[in-house]
Amino acid sequence: MSRESKVTELERRLQTALSERDRALEALAESRAELNRLRMQAAHPGEAAPGAWTEGGRPALPLRYRLADRLNDGARSIVGPGHALLKQLLTRR
Repeated sequence: MSRESKVTELERRLQTALSERDRALEALAESRAELNRLRMQAAHPGEAAPGAWTEGGRPALPLRYRLADRLNDGARSIVGPGHALLKQLLTRR
């Protein structure tokens, strides 16, 4: 076997090994994503997993975000124009 044919054979084997590695890494990433989705569902039973799409075509928000949005909307309606100032004071670190 000539040197060039050995190099060509090694390059082909290397490409095959790299392709197999890439497929394995993609499968691993998909498995991890599925595991994370299942963990999030177990941590928040009864809620859609964060990032899950609802029938309306928008991502489902966790309950704590929906509650915070309601409180914010209520404060905005009660305080009116002072809402921005109040929000700034409460979120200042």
